[in-house]
Amino acid sequence: MATIERRIESLTTLLKNDLPEAVLMSPSSFESGLIALDDDTPARTVERLATHDIQVKPISDPDGIRLSLHGFNIKPEIERFISVYREIQ
Repeated sequence: MATIERRIESLTTLLKNDLPEAVLMSPSSFESGLIALDDDTPARTVERLATHDIQVKPISDPDGIRLSLHGFNIKPEIERFISVYREIQ
């Protein structure tokens, strides 16, 4: 179990380090694979990411999107999310 947790931590760290602090709603320290990002139009962002086969969830109060990283995710998927996310913002 510790191996999986370390893997998820490394993926969340990669994601958090490559996104502007202003959009990060999750704590900068590792807690879990759930990452919340501030977004004024979460439904639109979810739809736009879906056109790139990237699945995230909208959240509300406050508005944002949620990513759920797991042990089966790989670094290129995180890098692809970051690239597409920056492109659509």
